[in-house]
Amino acid sequence: MPTNSNQEKEIVVIGLGYVGLTMAAHMASLGMNVLGIEVRELVLTGLRAKRAFFYEPGLDHLLAQTINDGTFRFNSELIKSKLARVFIITVGTPIDSEKLVLEESIVRVANQVSMVLNDGDLVILRSTVKLNTTRELIKPILDSSAKKYFLAFCPERTLEGAALIELGKLPQIVGGIDEDSAKHAADFFS
Repeated sequence: MPTNSNQEKEIVVIGLGYVGLTMAAHMASLGMNVLGIEVRELVLTGLRAKRAFFYEPGLDHLLAQTINDGTFRFNSELIKSKLARVFIITVGTPIDSEKLVLEESIVRVANQVSMVLNDGDLVILRSTVKLNTTRELIKPILDSSAKKYFLAFCPERTLEGAALIELGKLPQIVGGIDEDSAKHAADFFS
């Protein structure tokens, strides 16, 4: 069982595209301490104006409210923290001309997370990836940190136009690298 409630943890959503930004805004509206990480200037410019770079009903209002309340903050890079953290990786996974998933962004983010990981942190992969990516690609990178962490894969199921409604209602699919990881991820989403 996690020792801190989600309000006492920092929730770090890495990748503020459609999936990540709607999730970050929803969690921040629940009073969670959310930090969004995004490298694209287009997205950051919109967030500085308290707007999304795409249309989703109610999202701009929710962003303005949570940014003003201080429950949602954003940055372009990960930094170390002493806070307990939940990292949610939602970076894009484009497909090349041969229909192979390009994993460079996920590898880059996993390496960045491994450098700021604390013992007891939870890492959730929410990007669309091929089978075994969590175990065979992400886990070895995080293991290099020599930290005790929890790792889960929780696929995104976000319907455009209804994301904010569904995030609060749809049950989440949770798969952990081990039983403790699955429990931590399930506790987080509940």
